[in-house]
Amino acid sequence: MVNENQTEASRKWYNRWWGIFLLLIFSGALIFGGIFIYNYFYYYEEIQKGNYQEDTTKSISIETKDDPFIGAENPVITIVEFGDFECPYCRESVPILSKIIENYGTEVKIIFRDFPNLISHPSALKAALAANCANEQGRFWQYHDLLFEYQSDLADTLYNDLAVTLGLDMEKFTTCLDSQKYLVEVQDDLREGINLGVEGTPTYFINGSKLPSGVIPYETFVEMINKYKELRGL
Repeated sequence: MVNENQTEASRKWYNRWWGIFLLLIFSGALIFGGIFIYNYFYYYEEIQKGNYQEDTTKSISIETKDDPFIGAENPVITIVEFGDFECPYCRESVPILSKIIENYGTEVKIIFRDFPNLISHPSALKAALAANCANEQGRFWQYHDLLFEYQSDLADTLYNDLAVTLGLDMEKFTTCLDSQKYLVEVQDDLREGINLGVEGTPTYFINGSKLPSGVIPYETFVEMINKYKELRGL
Protein backbone atom coordinates (compact mmCIF):
# COMPACT_ATOMS: atom_id res chain seq x y z
CA MET A 1 0.00 0.00 0.00
CA VAL A 2 1.38 3.40 -1.06
CA ASN A 3 1.38 5.85 1.78
CA GLU A 4 0.46 9.52 1.48
CA ASN A 5 4.08 10.71 1.50
CA GLN A 6 5.02 8.40 -1.38
CA THR A 7 2.02 9.61 -3.38
CA GLU A 8 3.01 13.24 -2.81
CA ALA A 9 6.62 12.53 -3.80
CA SER A 10 5.53 10.82 -7.03
CA ARG A 11 3.50 13.80 -8.23
CA LYS A 12 4.88 16.05 -10.92
CA TRP A 13 6.07 19.41 -9.59
CA TYR A 14 3.24 21.24 -11.30
CA ASN A 15 0.68 19.06 -9.51
CA ARG A 16 1.98 20.00 -6.08
CA TRP A 17 0.63 22.98 -4.15
CA TRP A 18 3.85 24.97 -4.47
CA GLY A 19 4.07 24.17 -8.19
CA ILE A 20 0.54 25.43 -8.76
CA PHE A 21 1.39 28.56 -6.74
CA LEU A 22 4.49 29.23 -8.87
CA LEU A 23 2.51 28.71 -12.07
CA LEU A 24 -0.09 31.22 -10.91
CA ILE A 25 2.59 33.80 -10.13
CA PHE A 26 4.36 33.18 -13.45
CA SER A 27 1.08 33.43 -15.39
CA GLY A 28 0.18 36.67 -13.65
CA ALA A 29 3.62 38.13 -14.37
CA LEU A 30 3.28 37.22 -18.04
CA ILE A 31 -0.14 38.81 -18.30
CA PHE A 32 0.77 42.05 -16.54
CA GLY A 33 4.16 42.19 -18.23
CA GLY A 34 2.52 41.76 -21.61
CA ILE A 35 0.04 44.53 -20.89
CA PHE A 36 2.85 46.86 -19.78
CA ILE A 37 5.00 46.14 -22.83
CA TYR A 38 2.05 46.55 -25.18
CA ASN A 39 1.05 49.88 -23.64
CA TYR A 40 4.63 51.15 -23.57
CA PHE A 41 5.33 50.45 -27.23
CA TYR A 42 1.84 51.51 -28.34
CA TYR A 43 2.06 54.90 -26.68
CA TYR A 44 5.71 55.34 -27.64
CA GLU A 45 4.81 54.77 -31.31
CA GLU A 46 1.82 57.07 -31.08
CA ILE A 47 3.81 59.87 -29.51
CA GLN A 48 6.50 59.56 -32.18
CA LYS A 49 3.75 60.01 -34.79
CA GLY A 50 2.44 63.03 -32.92
CA ASN A 51 -0.91 61.33 -32.32
CA TYR A 52 -0.84 61.17 -28.55
CA GLN A 53 -3.06 63.65 -26.73
CA GLU A 54 -2.61 64.05 -22.99
CA ASP A 55 -5.63 64.12 -20.71
CA THR A 56 -5.73 67.69 -19.39
CA THR A 57 -8.51 66.77 -16.97
CA LYS A 58 -5.96 64.84 -14.86
CA SER A 59 -3.52 67.69 -14.32
CA ILE A 60 -1.69 67.72 -11.01
CA SER A 61 0.68 70.20 -9.42
CA ILE A 62 4.24 68.91 -9.34
CA GLU A 63 6.15 72.17 -9.57
CA THR A 64 8.72 72.79 -6.87
CA LYS A 65 10.67 75.82 -5.76
CA ASP A 66 13.89 73.95 -5.01
CA ASP A 67 14.44 72.39 -8.45
CA PRO A 68 16.32 74.21 -11.24
CA PHE A 69 14.34 75.72 -14.09
CA ILE A 70 15.00 77.57 -17.29
CA GLY A 71 12.69 79.81 -19.30
CA ALA A 72 9.85 82.10 -18.27
CA GLU A 73 9.22 83.12 -14.66
CA ASN A 74 5.46 83.24 -15.29
CA PRO A 75 4.92 80.76 -18.10
CA VAL A 76 1.93 79.72 -20.13
CA ILE A 77 3.29 76.17 -20.21
CA THR A 78 5.39 74.42 -17.57
CA ILE A 79 7.29 71.30 -18.60
CA VAL A 80 8.61 69.18 -15.73
CA GLU A 81 11.19 66.59 -16.75
CA PHE A 82 12.14 63.63 -14.59
CA GLY A 83 15.60 62.85 -15.93
CA ASP A 84 18.67 60.68 -15.45
CA PHE A 85 22.14 61.92 -16.41
CA GLU A 86 23.21 58.45 -17.54
CA CYS A 87 20.10 57.88 -19.66
CA PRO A 88 20.81 57.97 -23.44
CA TYR A 89 17.24 59.07 -24.19
CA CYS A 90 17.61 62.04 -21.85
CA ARG A 91 20.76 62.98 -23.71
CA GLU A 92 18.90 62.70 -27.01
CA SER A 93 16.27 65.08 -25.63
CA VAL A 94 18.69 67.87 -24.68
CA PRO A 95 18.76 69.62 -28.09
CA ILE A 96 14.97 69.31 -28.34
CA LEU A 97 14.44 71.09 -25.04
CA SER A 98 17.08 73.68 -25.95
CA LYS A 99 15.18 74.43 -29.16
CA ILE A 100 11.97 74.86 -27.17
CA ILE A 101 13.62 77.41 -24.89
CA GLU A 102 15.19 79.15 -27.89
CA ASN A 103 11.83 79.56 -29.63
CA TYR A 104 9.37 79.70 -26.71
CA GLY A 105 11.51 80.84 -23.78
CA THR A 106 9.18 83.73 -22.94
CA GLU A 107 6.19 81.39 -22.65
CA VAL A 108 7.62 78.09 -21.44
CA LYS A 109 9.36 77.05 -18.24
CA ILE A 110 11.28 73.77 -18.06
CA ILE A 111 11.93 72.28 -14.60
CA PHE A 112 14.41 69.44 -14.12
CA ARG A 113 13.79 66.84 -11.43
CA ASP A 114 16.11 63.94 -10.66
CA PHE A 115 15.11 60.36 -11.39
CA PRO A 116 18.37 58.36 -11.38
CA ASN A 117 18.01 54.68 -12.25
CA LEU A 118 19.89 53.21 -9.31
CA ILE A 119 20.04 49.73 -10.83
CA SER A 120 20.90 50.22 -14.51
CA HIS A 121 22.83 53.48 -14.24
CA PRO A 122 25.38 53.25 -11.42
CA SER A 123 26.82 56.73 -12.11
CA ALA A 124 23.49 58.55 -12.32
CA LEU A 125 23.13 59.30 -8.60
CA LYS A 126 26.59 60.85 -8.21
CA ALA A 127 26.05 62.87 -11.38
CA ALA A 128 22.76 64.16 -9.98
CA LEU A 129 24.46 65.16 -6.73
CA ALA A 130 27.19 66.97 -8.68
CA ALA A 131 24.61 68.84 -10.78
CA ASN A 132 22.83 69.96 -7.62
CA CYS A 133 26.13 71.22 -6.23
CA ALA A 134 26.63 73.20 -9.44
CA ASN A 135 23.11 74.54 -9.06
CA GLU A 136 24.10 75.85 -5.64
CA GLN A 137 26.50 78.16 -7.46
CA GLY A 138 24.00 79.11 -10.16
CA ARG A 139 25.46 76.97 -12.96
CA PHE A 140 23.08 74.03 -13.13
CA TRP A 141 22.11 74.20 -16.78
CA GLN A 142 25.67 74.62 -18.01
CA TYR A 143 26.72 71.68 -15.85
CA HIS A 144 23.65 69.72 -16.99
CA ASP A 145 24.60 70.16 -20.65
CA LEU A 146 28.23 69.16 -20.04
CA LEU A 147 27.21 66.03 -18.13
CA PHE A 148 25.19 64.88 -21.12
CA GLU A 149 27.93 65.89 -23.55
CA TYR A 150 30.44 63.71 -21.68
CA GLN A 151 27.93 61.07 -20.60
CA SER A 152 30.21 58.17 -21.50
CA ASP A 153 32.87 59.50 -19.08
CA LEU A 154 30.82 59.94 -15.92
CA ALA A 155 33.19 59.60 -12.95
CA ASP A 156 34.54 61.59 -10.01
CA THR A 157 37.34 63.06 -12.10
CA LEU A 158 34.86 64.36 -14.68
CA TYR A 159 32.64 65.99 -12.07
CA ASN A 160 35.58 68.01 -10.77
CA ASP A 161 36.87 68.80 -14.26
CA LEU A 162 33.49 70.18 -15.31
CA ALA A 163 33.34 72.31 -12.17
CA VAL A 164 36.76 73.73 -12.98
CA THR A 165 35.70 74.38 -16.58
CA LEU A 166 32.71 76.39 -15.37
CA GLY A 167 34.82 78.35 -12.89
CA LEU A 168 33.03 77.09 -9.79
CA ASP A 169 34.38 77.57 -6.29
CA MET A 170 36.12 74.19 -6.04
CA GLU A 171 36.37 74.06 -2.27
CA LYS A 172 32.64 74.67 -1.99
CA PHE A 173 31.86 72.25 -4.81
CA THR A 174 33.98 69.34 -3.52
CA THR A 175 32.69 69.79 0.03
CA CYS A 176 29.14 69.73 -1.30
CA LEU A 177 29.72 66.63 -3.43
CA ASP A 178 31.78 64.66 -0.89
CA SER A 179 29.18 65.24 1.84
CA GLN A 180 26.30 64.23 -0.47
CA LYS A 181 24.63 67.45 0.56
CA TYR A 182 21.72 67.04 -1.83
CA LEU A 183 21.11 63.32 -1.40
CA VAL A 184 17.77 63.88 0.34
CA GLU A 185 16.74 66.30 -2.41
CA VAL A 186 17.49 63.71 -5.09
CA GLN A 187 15.75 60.97 -3.10
CA ASP A 188 12.68 63.16 -2.68
CA ASP A 189 12.48 63.71 -6.45
CA LEU A 190 12.90 59.99 -7.07
CA ARG A 191 10.25 59.08 -4.51
CA GLU A 192 7.75 61.59 -5.86
CA GLY A 193 8.41 60.48 -9.41
CA ILE A 194 7.61 56.88 -8.45
CA ASN A 195 4.43 58.04 -6.71
CA LEU A 196 3.45 59.94 -9.86
CA GLY A 197 3.84 56.82 -11.99
CA VAL A 198 7.21 57.61 -13.57
CA GLU A 199 8.68 54.34 -14.85
CA GLY A 200 11.43 55.50 -17.20
CA THR A 201 13.34 58.53 -18.34
CA PRO A 202 12.83 61.04 -19.61
CA THR A 203 9.25 61.44 -18.42
CA TYR A 204 7.55 64.79 -18.93
CA PHE A 205 4.60 66.49 -17.31
CA ILE A 206 3.13 69.37 -19.30
CA ASN A 207 1.07 71.66 -17.08
CA GLY A 208 0.72 68.66 -14.79
CA SER A 209 -0.36 66.16 -17.44
CA LYS A 210 1.89 63.09 -17.67
CA LEU A 211 3.23 61.87 -21.00
CA PRO A 212 4.60 58.36 -21.67
CA SER A 213 8.32 58.09 -21.01
CA GLY A 214 10.71 58.48 -23.91
CA VAL A 215 11.98 61.06 -26.37
CA ILE A 216 9.25 63.51 -27.34
CA PRO A 217 9.67 65.04 -30.81
CA TYR A 218 10.00 68.82 -30.98
CA GLU A 219 6.93 69.03 -33.23
CA THR A 220 4.81 67.27 -30.62
CA PHE A 221 5.89 69.73 -27.95
CA VAL A 222 5.01 72.63 -30.28
CA GLU A 223 1.52 71.20 -30.90
CA MET A 224 0.93 70.97 -27.16
CA ILE A 225 2.27 74.46 -26.53
CA ASN A 226 -0.01 75.89 -29.20
CA LYS A 227 -2.99 73.99 -27.79
CA TYR A 228 -2.47 75.45 -24.32
CA LYS A 229 -2.07 78.91 -25.81
CA GLU A 230 -5.37 78.51 -27.64
CA LEU A 231 -7.09 77.36 -24.45
CA ARG A 232 -5.92 80.56 -22.77
CA GLY A 233 -6.87 82.70 -25.74
CA LEU A 234 -3.26 83.68 -26.48
